[in-house]
Amino acid sequence: MIGEKMIRQIRKICSYAAVLAAAFILGSTALKTDVAAKDADGNIVIVIDPGHGGSDPGKIGVNGVQEKDANYEIAQAMMDTLKQYDGVRVYLTRPEDAWITQNGRAMIAASLNADFLISIHNNSGTDSSSGAIVFTSVLPLYSTMTADMGNYILNNLAEVGIKNNGIQTRNSTEYVGEDFYTIMGEGMRAGVPTVLIEHCFMSNAEDVLFISHEDGSIDYEKIALIGKADADAVVTYFNLHKNSIEAGQVQSLELEKGYYVNVDTSSLSGSVTWTSSNENTVSVDADGNVKAINSGAATVTYTCSDGTTGNIDVTVRIPEQLTITGFIDPTFYKTAEEFAAINLDDASANIVYSDGSVMQVKPDILGSVDFGKAGIQDLAIRYGALDGLLRVIYQTEDYIPEVTSKEETEPETTTAETESVTDAKEETEPVIYPETTKSPNEETTDFDIIMVVKMAAGIVIVIVLATVIFVLENRMSRRRRSHRNKRRRR
Repeated sequence: MIGEKMIRQIRKICSYAAVLAAAFILGSTALKTDVAAKDADGNIVIVIDPGHGGSDPGKIGVNGVQEKDANYEIAQAMMDTLKQYDGVRVYLTRPEDAWITQNGRAMIAASLNADFLISIHNNSGTDSSSGAIVFTSVLPLYSTMTADMGNYILNNLAEVGIKNNGIQTRNSTEYVGEDFYTIMGEGMRAGVPTVLIEHCFMSNAEDVLFISHEDGSIDYEKIALIGKADADAVVTYFNLHKNSIEAGQVQSLELEKGYYVNVDTSSLSGSVTWTSSNENTVSVDADGNVKAINSGAATVTYTCSDGTTGNIDVTVRIPEQLTITGFIDPTFYKTAEEFAAINLDDASANIVYSDGSVMQVKPDILGSVDFGKAGIQDLAIRYGALDGLLRVIYQTEDYIPEVTSKEETEPETTTAETESVTDAKEETEPVIYPETTKSPNEETTDFDIIMVVKMAAGIVIVIVLATVIFVLENRMSRRRRSHRNKRRRR
């Protein structure tokens, strides 16, 4: 016979076990994503790459809109949304209308120790092709995380009204087990998870109206929705939260140019109006979203309908120069003749600032090319107080690029060679490749399946424990009734 004391112990153990099982279930779902390394200040780092640029317009829409312009505006809208969140830093790979090699774009992401490189594009195909595709990595090291990010992006774009064509992968035609698209191959080899988003088809008269007007001008209102959809995927993936302060708790703060803070007035009574002492330096909207516009200082004032007022002194920091990456087009050379024809006077470099902006400059080349050496050469460059690298590759037949994991990445030295030989400037614009396409509904990864199995197992454990407790309680109740009946008969 089981004593009452033992029963109580069993009940206690079962209760603990039930709690642990529930915690396991919740924890398993919460740990959906392994967050990569952060910057020195503990921020997630996102690098956004507006595809094409400069002399490379990308695809031309049926209404005349140029892909490079649409890509840049989507990237800007995405950046503007992410700057409203705490714990994230956002950077671009190129200025508004400038060209940079794929290798150079990846090296920028690596030098910033990026957690994700997101390349912004628009597609082209037949006039009936439509909708969004996200290309994710074929590499086992990055396939799950890029697929998760890709599905978040596609689901958000579908809510905007853009058809979800699912995530796709495409294998390199040159290197076994490598990604086809140059920016992805370069990103992966730099140790940065990379996805390439094709938002809509420039060749489709209806699709192109998601990013532009009928006259070919950019539709900034729709572009803002697309950029926000991309940004919200990052927010979901990394579980970001809005940068917020409570009214009355903070009297002064510093913001980086372009970044936001929301002033929470829920503790105040009545309606609230906002003003800025200098809208050119700091702006504020009707919802209390404060944005740093230009370097300097301004005072934001809130006034409640009951007469309560408050001030916040905002200082906008001058953007700092963070990193510099050199590039020369082409990056790689197949023959000794091509290699010998390198002219370093043609090299350029991009400086990335702390506010995410980019400036193109002519750097000083401190190193020289060894024309007797095959493989990767990183030449030292300098601009002012900034030191960086310029990469050239003599691509011999026995050269095989290596993929670098993020933990192993040395940002300034790990980007490997450009994959595409036929197109030094940009990857071929993809159409749909059915053999590699995952259906829009096929969004469950291996990780998701494992989580479902674990959750189901946890639920079964909880049910079993609850049943055990119920049975034991029943037995105890019957035993107590039996004892009472015996006492009455006596």
